[in-house]
Order: sequence, then structure tokens, then C-alpha cells
Amino acid sequence: MHKNSNKIDLKKAPIEKFNIGFKDELINGINILEQNKRLSNKYKVKLAKLLIPMKNEIISLLEKTVKLGKSIRLKEPDFVLCHTDPIPQNLIINKNHDVFLIDWDGVKLAPKEHDLWFYLWDNPTLFLTSYKNIYESLTLDKEVILFYFYFRILEDLTYWVYTILNENIEGKQNKSDLREVESYCLERIENIDKYKNKISTIIIHYENR
Repeated sequence: MHKNSNKIDLKKAPIEKFNIGFKDELINGINILEQNKRLSNKYKVKLAKLLIPMKNEIISLLEKTVKLGKSIRLKEPDFVLCHTDPIPQNLIINKNHDVFLIDWDGVKLAPKEHDLWFYLWDNPTLFLTSYKNIYESLTLDKEVILFYFYFRILEDLTYWVYTILNENIEGKQNKSDLREVESYCLERIENIDKYKNKISTIIIHYENR
């Protein structure tokens, strides 16, 4: 997909702007929790207990992400056609071992790192080597990878905060969303330096092979 981007008519494809469109929504959600507004059930109270102690860290990560977006925009990186959400749930493998990507709602023109960062956690050397065999030339921009890593954490957090505050009516869904907030979003925010160092190590290891 990345390699053949120049062979596809992309005139109507959305283009990455490196903006944080959900920033105000996330801040507003945290403020509502902090001011004890609309905390009508135990799940919202639990969400407040999780987020309020982490408010400074969340805002700090938002600010870092905004800063990275501005820096990347100035560099004008090359764009390719990106799926933007190539998670396992969006991959289908048939009996012939052909791989298909589904759910193309978020497709856009963006740096290749928008898709690649998803695969840098488990055996990144194997993945990057395989990718390079197809794409031929591969350099990784640490700033871009960090931007998308931070962006996804905050975007998912915004989604779960909104659904718990405004949409969920079933306890089962609230419990599931709270687990994701705590075990996925807040765990990464709390240990963001560890993840940042891991990304740096992966890039250095790949470049020095």
C-alpha cells in the first residue's frame, strides 16, 4: 500500500495536518470530572479518581504532542497512503495466508510512521527488515513515531472519557472502558519516558544493523 501510493488516484484522500482535534474535548472532560459535574454513577466517580491525580501528566503529554505536530509540519515529511489503524482486529488472514486490511474509514495521506509504529513493539527488527525488503528504502523519524504514539494514547483516552460521561448506559461497557483507561492509556502516560526510550532504542538498533 505504501509503496504503490503514487499509482493511486489520491486527489480526494484526506491529508494529515498534525492537529490535535480532540484536545479541547479531553480537557473539558477532565474539568467536568474535577468539578464533580454530572458524576451520576459509580463509573464516573471511578473515572474521576483515575484521571484527576494524572491531570498534569495528561496535559503535559497533550502539550508535547502539539509541539511535535508543529515541528513535523515544518519538516514537510513525505506522505504515503496510510490505513491509520492497522490493529490486529482490522487484519484478516485467509486459508492461503493472504492478509487483508479492513475498516478504511480513517485512511489518509500521512508519513509512513502513522502505520509503522503499531508494529514496533513485538520483534521490530523482523518487521522493519521485511518492510524494507518491500519498500526498499526505509528511514524512521523518531519525532513522527512519538507524535503518533502519543496521539493514539490521547485520542483513545478522549474517546473513553466521552463515552463514560455521555453515552454508556450499561455497566458492562463502563467496566470495559474503565479497564482500557487504566491499563492502556494511564499506564502508558505514567510510564511515557520508558516507552519513549524503547522507541529510541528500536530506531538506533535498526539504523546500526
